Amino acid sequence: MAEIAPGYPASDWEELPAYLPVDPVEHRHAVIIATAIAAADRPESSFSVKRVSIANPEYRRVACIATALGAGALPESSFVVKHIYREKA
Repeated sequence: MAEIAPGYPASDWEELPAYLPVDPVEHRHAVIIATAIAAADRPESSFSVKRVSIANPEYRRVACIATALGAGALPESSFVVKHIYREKA
């Protein structure tokens, strides 16, 4: 049986996505802003936006808490959060 950590079977947990899809109605504004920033002083540029996502607030909150706890009294530490799981309901 696959485990996400010793004693935690993968079948009881689901991975939180770091990014969530954006409602297609809101794509137009995001695409216009992103291409304007990317084009900068090159108006002849052409861009193709394949998908628009937003940072998952639950993922960000848990990652901040986990790294703060992990750092403890060592503020010069740095961590990379690769996966966050939540227990299936």
